[in-house]
Amino acid sequence: STPALIGEVERRWTDAERQRFVGRSDSLGQQLETGLAKGDFAAVEEASTGLQELLASLGPLETFEMGRLLALSKAVGCAGKMSGSGGGDGCVLFAPDLPACEGLLESLKARGILAFPLTVEAGLRGESGTRGLERWLT
Repeated sequence: STPALIGEVERRWTDAERQRFVGRSDSLGQQLETGLAKGDFAAVEEASTGLQELLASLGPLETFEMGRLLALSKAVGCAGKMSGSGGGDGCVLFAPDLPACEGLLESLKARGILAFPLTVEAGLRGESGTRGLERWLT
């Protein structure tokens, strides 16, 4: 249960420990997002590995199955991290290119593992100024 897992960590940690974790998580999350946006697989791999290690520092969240998925992903030249709070939620896997993605999906399918490809799409973007917005305000 996600609330139980989070509650356990919250009981053990001081505010300073929590802030350090959140700061590191935010930094790695930004690196992952930037790597995905720029198509920089090395940055994606480094960030996802860091995020996985950070989550592992919370306690025994990674299931045997998750470890299997992550090891298989790495073995075929891809990267990944658990998704959710662990305990069996799932994994997000990243491939450097389409052939690697197809190879990973075939490898997973051969082992009876449900996986499907996703593409990164542009999300909501903020504007640095109010140009154009002024006409809505008058």
